[in-house]
Amino acid sequence: MEYPNNNFNNDPRNIQPQQPQPQAQPVRGAVSKGEMFVATNLLSKIGVVFLIASVIAFSAVSEGYLDAWVRMALVISVGAVMLIVGSLFFKKGSVIFANALIYGGVAELFICSLIGYHGFEVWNEYGSLIMGAIAAAIGFVMMRFTKSQGLLIVTEAFALLPIFTDTTELSVGIAATYFIVINAAVAIISRKKYYNAAVIVGLCMAIIETICVAAMTADAFGDPTDGALHSAIFTIAFVICCAVIYSSAPLLNALDEDGQLSAGETALVCVINVTSIITVFSGLYFNVNGDAANIAAGVGLGILAVIYALIATGYALKFWSRCSVTTVFINLVLATVVFGVTFLIEDEVARYITLHVIAAIVLVLGALRDRNLFRIWGYVLLGIAEVLFLALLLTDDSVVAILTNLALWFGLLIFFIARKKTESTLFKIYTCLAFLNAGFLGSYLISEHLADYLEDMELWSRSGTRAAFSALVCATLWMLLGFVVGKLKYLKVLSSVSSFTFYGIGLCCLGWGNLVNFFSGWGSASKALGPVMIIVTVVVNVVSVLSVLDITLQIEGMAPKFAKAIGLVVSAYALMSLTTILGTNDFVKFTSCIISIIYIATAVVWIVLGFWKLNALLRRFGLALVLLASTKLFLFDFMGIDAMGRTLLFIGFGITLLVISFSYGIGEKRLKDRINKS
Repeated sequence: MEYPNNNFNNDPRNIQPQQPQPQAQPVRGAVSKGEMFVATNLLSKIGVVFLIASVIAFSAVSEGYLDAWVRMALVISVGAVMLIVGSLFFKKGSVIFANALIYGGVAELFICSLIGYHGFEVWNEYGSLIMGAIAAAIGFVMMRFTKSQGLLIVTEAFALLPIFTDTTELSVGIAATYFIVINAAVAIISRKKYYNAAVIVGLCMAIIETICVAAMTADAFGDPTDGALHSAIFTIAFVICCAVIYSSAPLLNALDEDGQLSAGETALVCVINVTSIITVFSGLYFNVNGDAANIAAGVGLGILAVIYALIATGYALKFWSRCSVTTVFINLVLATVVFGVTFLIEDEVARYITLHVIAAIVLVLGALRDRNLFRIWGYVLLGIAEVLFLALLLTDDSVVAILTNLALWFGLLIFFIARKKTESTLFKIYTCLAFLNAGFLGSYLISEHLADYLEDMELWSRSGTRAAFSALVCATLWMLLGFVVGKLKYLKVLSSVSSFTFYGIGLCCLGWGNLVNFFSGWGSASKALGPVMIIVTVVVNVVSVLSVLDITLQIEGMAPKFAKAIGLVVSAYALMSLTTILGTNDFVKFTSCIISIIYIATAVVWIVLGFWKLNALLRRFGLALVLLASTKLFLFDFMGIDAMGRTLLFIGFGITLLVISFSYGIGEKRLKDRINKS
């Protein structure tokens, strides 16, 4: 039967409802992104680190067998081979594996500058700087080839190595020029490629370089007064150069934007120049002798204030009131002047309290009158005051300063929370810093007084055991702070970042306490650490598993796909914690490299079975064992082995990890093909 006009199929009443399409289910045994990151990225880099360690070990064990220049050529050839092989893999498309080799090759060339001076003695300090310049040039060229910000960061970080030699008056100037050229190149490349992370790392390295240049200058001149004067001049000049270099990009951008800075550029300029203020203070105050330290630091800050005022005036004349650059630098002038005035106060505690109180007043006024400029200025001054406080803890045990700091920290926190000003980014940062300094303060008080108290109470006879107990208490404090900060919802992303940071510091304290505990029994008539100390060690290690669990749960909140890895991560850490406990008492020995080799062999078996049986958990457990074996090798195994055995051990582990990493990539591709065919 025919239907007129053929409208049957167009009638809405005759349209059949479509069945919902089944959603794609994750394939059993597929390799996740996190698993590939560990296998191809992390393991390859660890393998490269082992190879570099083997090069350093070879420089010691080969003495007396080969000519020094032949040994030097062999060491350099290792870096060249890593660069060439990495370039070939990069062209083939194995980017992650290639980057690990290229990063390691550039780092190894920088290390060669020190090996040639200290190990083989084939060149002087000038040769070391020349080798460093060659390595930096190769790093910049390879960075253009790979277009990798990570390689740029590796280059600027390792560029510090060539200066750790004996210094002369001439070599100081060459070293300063070497640093300035590298920082300028980093700044230019970062501006063109928008590499903000490289700028931050370069700024941090510039601080270290300033301190090194100041120390080199003081050592190069025999007369202390003359050396201090030249150190002050070098410090001021170097800081100004670095500040201009890294501030140039946002300031040049502001010329094209009617004097306006974006929020990110404003923060970058403030960080750079506040860092310059702190560096001038530290470089002059701690390197100039006697009463002249205050004067030198004040003069240095005065010079910075004049430069900031000139920049603010120049932009104000060009753009008038529309210019945000002028606003930023006026605040920097105010901060610098106030900070410089505080040096007129000779007493360190009074100086710190004055600066901190001024900062708190400015910050409160900014909040009451809703003036962002005052708030920014107040936060800058608070940051400087906190640096002064931490320096004060190293030189003076002042109860007044400690109480003042605590009152201002948490007084400001309560004030802003009461006024509901917690949405401010700067306030969130201040909250994190307040808890960070509270942790440092607590650690300082524990390390300074708890061990003495235990000695007075005659609880433990060995100083090492008391120090280990103090470190374990510090670890507990940091893990507690990490838990508290992680629950402050108004911090948002900073809550997790700060929590992870505090947990990390706590775990480092735990590791240090375990090591001190392990060594405290050596050399005594009775090597047993005692049941009390072992119980404390076990309890804190077990509690640390809860911290790792909290970290993984926070990560799950940000990345729900991570939920599948929670059990693996916590189990791997629990295994590592158990390993640490075994190594921190004298009843069980855990210092044999045979165990690490067994770990590696077992890991290979698990990884192969994981690919064969399409079981991701087996593969991940194998990766965890590889990481555990690598950690154990660095912490324990190499100490009881001679130089030749150490060299062979590092080479064997390095090549093994690279083979595992490369094979993992091949296995992942074949697994995809196998899944697609099925």
